[in-house]
Amino acid sequence: PRKMSDELPAQIDVLVVGSGPVGLTAGINLARHGASVLIIDSLEVPDALTKASGLQRRTLELLPTRVVDAVRKDAVRVEGMGIHTATLNQILNLSPDDGETAIWAQEQWRTEAMLRTELDTVASLGPAAVRRGVSLEAIDDKGSEGVRATLRIVKTGSECVVTAKYLVGADGARSSVRQALGIDFAGETWSHGFVALHATFPGLSKALGGARAGVAFSMGEGLGAGLVFAIPLPPSSDSGDEPYTHLVVADLSETEVARHWEPSPSHQHLTASHRQAEDHPVAGASSAMAVVREGRKPALRPRAPTAEDMARLMAARGLPFAPDAHVAPIWTTSFGLNVRLAATFRRGRVVLAGDAAHCHPPIGGQGMNMGIQDAVNVAWKIGAALRAPDTTGGRNAAEALLASYDQERRAVVGKVLAGIRGAAANVCSRSPAFHGLRTLALRVLDRLPAAKAIGFETVAMLNHNYRSSPLSLEARTTLTSAARAWLGGARLCAGDRLPDAMLWAGAPSAPRPAGPGSQPYPYAGDWLLVLCDGCSGSSSTGTASHDWEELVSGIQGAVDLLGVRLAHVPRTESESNAALDAVSPRVILARPDAYIGLIADPPSADAVLAYLERVTGHALGGALGARVPGTSGSGGNAAHARPTDKEYRSTKLVRVRALSAGRIALLRVGILGTAAAAAVVVGKVAIRSACHYWRR
Repeated sequence: PRKMSDELPAQIDVLVVGSGPVGLTAGINLARHGASVLIIDSLEVPDALTKASGLQRRTLELLPTRVVDAVRKDAVRVEGMGIHTATLNQILNLSPDDGETAIWAQEQWRTEAMLRTELDTVASLGPAAVRRGVSLEAIDDKGSEGVRATLRIVKTGSECVVTAKYLVGADGARSSVRQALGIDFAGETWSHGFVALHATFPGLSKALGGARAGVAFSMGEGLGAGLVFAIPLPPSSDSGDEPYTHLVVADLSETEVARHWEPSPSHQHLTASHRQAEDHPVAGASSAMAVVREGRKPALRPRAPTAEDMARLMAARGLPFAPDAHVAPIWTTSFGLNVRLAATFRRGRVVLAGDAAHCHPPIGGQGMNMGIQDAVNVAWKIGAALRAPDTTGGRNAAEALLASYDQERRAVVGKVLAGIRGAAANVCSRSPAFHGLRTLALRVLDRLPAAKAIGFETVAMLNHNYRSSPLSLEARTTLTSAARAWLGGARLCAGDRLPDAMLWAGAPSAPRPAGPGSQPYPYAGDWLLVLCDGCSGSSSTGTASHDWEELVSGIQGAVDLLGVRLAHVPRTESESNAALDAVSPRVILARPDAYIGLIADPPSADAVLAYLERVTGHALGGALGARVPGTSGSGGNAAHARPTDKEYRSTKLVRVRALSAGRIALLRVGILGTAAAAAVVVGKVAIRSACHYWRR
């Protein structure tokens, strides 16, 4: 294995600032793509904090297999959640039908430890190391020459310069990278505050029904007004007979803080760049009230709660446990409500990820998960940019890849922030009328399984998509396929998440595949080309509905060069074909982050090659020429030989797009014309009927 020396290197492929879950995920994925990575963090030792505690299904799909196995071994699988009134009268039961959609809960420090172990393992692919006690002082982006980063050794105060081809800022909401670039972090800070306590609460697991989360809404007096939320976490050494510890979170309005929370007379003033909560490893470590200045209006923030504080809140709001038993605190904090989004996630060769690019309330457990998915998205693109050829096409492809990171992730994050902002306004409302309407709406929702399923998919982050991305292409060259796409009949589109369908590895070599198939998740982080036979027609014979030999032969050069994995879905597998929306034969090309980049319907080697060349910048002409009988990449019949230069393949991609667009346009004209003709006929009949009526 190649190891990085203890000294800071003068040059590196990628410098990652921040060694939390986002920075570690970025480092792992970059190393898997062969990049040399240096991760720095100003803290000498990792924080043992609970903080972000939920891992959503989409995140687990994208993490390495060893990490996912460790999570499933040590974390708590949250089997559902009940929403209650103050009397513990359940008004909504949320229990996923399939166990895969469940949240896996554990402290953030456990997640970081698992990721650090994985980083050490993948360091054999690309040199990767974490250097603690090193802070970022300055950034100078030199364009094609790389990014010059001035680093400071915290213990000694000495400075050095590291030149990186790319820099990833994953250093949290107070990001020094974002501040060095001068990127605006616009948004708002609410006067509402939250308090949280991670502890062993005797009897709480039994009250909630086992490994379940719980939310209680109350409209009582004083501290009895508001919500309290609890999620189970792995037991600690002080848990005794309790199967879980719990992270309990409650909201407090500014008025409630001032009247009922017994704030300390001494106030701590925080500037706009220091709005995040102060974390304390033991309960009651801070008794100060924080004042957060937002413009000229100060907002009170609650102090971190003690075990007695949280017990009082839980009792007042209807989340019971054994109140006379000993509560063993582990971690406590308080925080305000911030909703902020960076003006851009990328500037030059520097990108932002995680809380450095966006922050919001922890409602729905989305924050860390969005940051990890930021890291997965940008890592494969930086890896591809590093491997792009030093040609005009290669440089253009690398630039387009980096630009797509901001386009894709900022759009998705913006929608998530809007949803969380609305949810925060909902759960924090103190209006009695709204409380009644919310209770009624939740009771109605409890009787709508389809609506609850959509909610599970949303929280599990399965419905995020990049359909509007420039990297999402659909080559639908048949009228039927184009019609289905235009009329909304296509359930799966380019830019969507790759469905969790059963696949058979390799190209089809027999009428019926040997052995069982496998699911694509946890995802391997490579290009994946899925050859679908489709589910139309008879499947009793088990014969393939499409001859894949010519297509596989035509793309073999790209497969070898880019490490594209092949998978096949035979016609006999109707469920998998249906999940992949394969009515007829088609190919689906999944990107290294498990989102669909290309759908070619019907299958087309030209479309696959043109797409891969456009995205990666590699010339794939040899493979293109090889698919034409009687020709090769450098010779053959001149009348039928296919050019292998950049102009041809760009034209080919445009032609494939134009063919689909042209036929869709014709279809629209036909439908609109038919509708107009029908409207004219109906109008004439109506006029004649009216005239006949008035004559009578």
